[in-house]
Amino acid sequence: MKHLKISAQLFFLTASLVGMLLVVGIQSIIASQGSLDNAKDIHDNRLVASVQLGDVQGAFSAVRQREAMAMLEADSIGGRPANPQAQKKFLGEIPSHKAIIAKQWQAYMATHLTPEEKVLATTLAEAMSRYNTLGNKLVELLQAGRHGEAALFFDSQLAEQGMLTREALSALIQYQAVNGEKDYHQNQVNQKSQQTISIVLLIAGIAAGLILSLVITRNIT
Repeated sequence: MKHLKISAQLFFLTASLVGMLLVVGIQSIIASQGSLDNAKDIHDNRLVASVQLGDVQGAFSAVRQREAMAMLEADSIGGRPANPQAQKKFLGEIPSHKAIIAKQWQAYMATHLTPEEKVLATTLAEAMSRYNTLGNKLVELLQAGRHGEAALFFDSQLAEQGMLTREALSALIQYQAVNGEKDYHQNQVNQKSQQTISIVLLIAGIAAGLILSLVITRNIT
């Protein structure tokens, strides 16, 4: 380096510093993009999915409630007479809640599902399908005036399938909560690692720049 002109040595120093700054800058950009991608993944595949499953859970509870209210209005209880109009009203509200379930479930299934999540989702889909079939049968019994059969059916087959469906839905919601927390903590670990790498590169760049400056200064003098 002693044989180089002063201008060439200064150019070499400047180019080296710029190169190091570029390395640090590019690494920082890559780290920032990675953090954004991780945050987007948590939002799209955990937060949004949790909201969708929450809507499914709420709508399913509403269906169960309407079915129960329709059962109560089917026969006279104590001194209260049967109320066919109220029964018809409750039964008429069920399809709108089922539509919410179908819409939110379709949106949820369009998100990225892990292999384990797919198993839970399949179990829930089968449970909801069976419940829907049994629920339609309950409506048919009530509309046909077969209240005794409807009551027995409601307390046995429909109640059992309702419990299985709720358990499958709770398992999937719990999965979202647990893995969402894991993804969040992993994202925090990745961010800290990238920050450490950026700091190390920056320190190395500054140190290398000082060393080059010292070498060139000695050569000049």
